[in-house]
Amino acid sequence: MKDLDPINPQGVSSRVALRHLVVQRLLKAIIQGELAPGSRLIANKLAVRLGVSATPIREALVELEQSGIVQLLHHRGALVKPFGGKELRDFYHVRALLEGEAMRLSCGRVDHEMLIALHADLERLAGENGDGHEKWVKEYLTLDQRIHRLAVEHCDNNRLSAEIARYYVFNETMRDLLGFNRAYHHESIVPLIDLLAAMQEQRSEACSAAMTRHIGIVARVVEAVMFDGKKD
Repeated sequence: MKDLDPINPQGVSSRVALRHLVVQRLLKAIIQGELAPGSRLIANKLAVRLGVSATPIREALVELEQSGIVQLLHHRGALVKPFGGKELRDFYHVRALLEGEAMRLSCGRVDHEMLIALHADLERLAGENGDGHEKWVKEYLTLDQRIHRLAVEHCDNNRLSAEIARYYVFNETMRDLLGFNRAYHHESIVPLIDLLAAMQEQRSEACSAAMTRHIGIVARVVEAVMFDGKKD
């Protein structure tokens, strides 16, 4: 088992934020193979290695078990479960089902002027050429997050919103691992443009289909980057 870089808890705004940092650190280590399948994770030992108390470690392990990443053992910590292309595809499949339905329910509930502005920003980005890839990706990811939040905030289904929120840290971890390569993100912008056009026209099924296509593209890109496109 490789050493894990410690977390600096100074300046972390809340207990929830600290738990998210721990989840993200462990998730990255598992996906990148630093914590191999079958590795045993002991809260007290991880707390020392990461420089935090055992409480956020235990909370993080529970969250990772709920996502199917580790298996909790009664009074014996947790075991890292295998994580490869199949597990990644399963994750994105569930995410597409949840967010596609949330976007369908959100159709007709979002401010029309906001949709017009988001649509214009995405079309501008889609047509931009030249350098400045990191700046482009940062702006695109900000818009992408805003659009995904529309589904959570306007679907009027608290249970569905809560289920989507469970995948927040996983989504953020995938973004970090992809980095600022514009080519990784450019393809996924097209269905978001279609989605916003459908939202303006209040075509709910088209909204759901566009979100599903968008997440499918993201899944394919992430798998190619994380696992060199190898199927398992």
